[in-house]
Amino acid sequence: MANVNTSCPISEVPRERVLTQIHTNATYAIVASQTAPDQWMARCCDPKPVHIVENCWEWCEVNGTDKNKIFSDFWACLAAHKRNDTHSDSLLVNKSGTATELFVTNREWDEARRM
Repeated sequence: MANVNTSCPISEVPRERVLTQIHTNATYAIVASQTAPDQWMARCCDPKPVHIVENCWEWCEVNGTDKNKIFSDFWACLAAHKRNDTHSDSLLVNKSGTATELFVTNREWDEARRM
């Protein structure tokens, strides 16, 4: 079993702490995690490497042109590879060349899918 870092918030990606440490113009996905590094993240990022910020957030570059599709596909991959929702509860996708990002917690994702 992975070590659990309970000081990591599972439902947030603080922009000033995390995004300023990601130096890429590529499209990327970020997951908050109390158990970084995680095998499920490595599988969803493959073949791209997983990077870790402050032992609490994992990110990697992802492919795609539609932010919503990237988000949906990545979320499905995390679920398929058994991400533990009690230690990781959020996903942020930032598409290259855009000033906006898509950030959702598990609860918000479940509510949106029920609509």
